[in-house]
Amino acid sequence: MKIIQPPGKRSNATKSRDTLSGNRAGSNVKGSRQCSSQSPLESAKKEFSDSGLEKKSLLEETSSVQQSSNNIDLPPGKRRRRSELDSQTQQVAFAEIDPAKKEFNRVLERGIRLLSVREHSVREMYDKLAAKTENVEHVTEVIDLLVDKKYLSDERFTEAYVRARGNRGFGPMKIRSELINKGISSNLIAENLDESSGEWLVSAERQYQKKFGEGVVVDYKEWSKRARFLQSRGFSSQHIQSVIPQVNQD
Repeated sequence: MKIIQPPGKRSNATKSRDTLSGNRAGSNVKGSRQCSSQSPLESAKKEFSDSGLEKKSLLEETSSVQQSSNNIDLPPGKRRRRSELDSQTQQVAFAEIDPAKKEFNRVLERGIRLLSVREHSVREMYDKLAAKTENVEHVTEVIDLLVDKKYLSDERFTEAYVRARGNRGFGPMKIRSELINKGISSNLIAENLDESSGEWLVSAERQYQKKFGEGVVVDYKEWSKRARFLQSRGFSSQHIQSVIPQVNQD
């Protein structure tokens, strides 16, 4: 038996369907409003995205980047990482520099690295740089540049060397000999090394006590052994005579 609804009344199901249809219509209207409110740039992006042009362009760009990176040779068996690619790129760029300029930069870099560790004399620097390159002209140019920039100085080296070796317990004779071997002139040595200073006698006594203590010298053989020790440390015969006690005759 079919139930006929009175006029002006509708079932709940009919109302639900109408409400749902209204919501959909409202959402469509809202969506159309949002689309209509988009800027021309956004509309163009959406159009490119829908047509697949933007994706195609991105793929082409990625492909070109990968192709250029594949031209860089990496060690076999290693994955291509960003750090490795950057390193290889820097090497390629460095290789484009003039070979002579590149060699000069390498010699200069080594010279600065040596000076960052300690002071060097000019002869020391020349010997160390010449041992690492076949082009002596670059070594001379680098040394002239370092001297001109006050990075390399025989005066500063001599002052620092005398102070450092003296603090380690070496005598003036040994320090003088070492400075001569490092290419320091006699005048510069005399300005920084005062062999008549009483500090050398104090240093000789300190080294003697540290090595032998207060023990007596029983014979000339023992005395000679102790004298050779102080002599090897660079102290003069006058220092040795003053520090080592005479042989005990008792």
